[in-house]
Amino acid sequence: MRIVDIRTAPLSYRCDPPYGSAGGMQARRGGLLVEIETDERVIGIGEAGVGGGATSGVIEKLLQPMLIGEDPLLIEGLWQKMFARTRQFGRRGIVMNAISGIDIALWDIAGKVAKLPVYRLLGACRDRVEAYASGGFYQEGKSIDDLAGEAEGYRARGFKGMKMKIGRNPSTQTHLRHLVDHAELCEVDPDEDIARVAAVRRALGPQAKLMADVNCAWSPGSGSVFQSDPLPEPVLRDRNGTRARAL
Repeated sequence: MRIVDIRTAPLSYRCDPPYGSAGGMQARRGGLLVEIETDERVIGIGEAGVGGGATSGVIEKLLQPMLIGEDPLLIEGLWQKMFARTRQFGRRGIVMNAISGIDIALWDIAGKVAKLPVYRLLGACRDRVEAYASGGFYQEGKSIDDLAGEAEGYRARGFKGMKMKIGRNPSTQTHLRHLVDHAELCEVDPDEDIARVAAVRRALGPQAKLMADVNCAWSPGSGSVFQSDPLPEPVLRDRNGTRARAL
């Protein structure tokens, strides 16, 4: 079996009204699908992040030529080949997104050839995993009652956990939000974020899992108000070659 073609399909969806996290406002969501076709008509599908046209260019102009004619089941070898040939400029960002999309598509091919789901190829330990609802974004005009209603809707659909957004605070001591568009929209004080979290907790009930996502918008010293529990991505990591300490 050999790779004969690699195609990309950019996706885009307009968000009206825009919604946001502490890391920025989203007026449009996008994605990039990757299809790898073999000479045996097996097609693998991957997803390469939100880079859109830029990531598509990396795949079609840079990575595709080095993969045409290769065995798609040599997944680790092909990953190492792509990484080695782009390592001087591609160890992060859209190049890694592109490599990831291809890698996912190759695993999809392997699963189809083996007639097994990929999680079994990787070494399964269970047949089901618990899903949680991801929401609680900021939007203009979205009240705390609206947020609680959103959480109640997730509970009614059977979700036993929810991850919500917090941290869009003007006092976060970080410049990240002011480098992206619409930094002034939906700013809230930390006390309002605490009220938002409390409303969601009441809506979900005491037994549900509740997670809060700061999207890297805090500085290491600005998270003390929420320090009782771990938070995902509270600060920007790997800045200037360093890693911030966990709160």
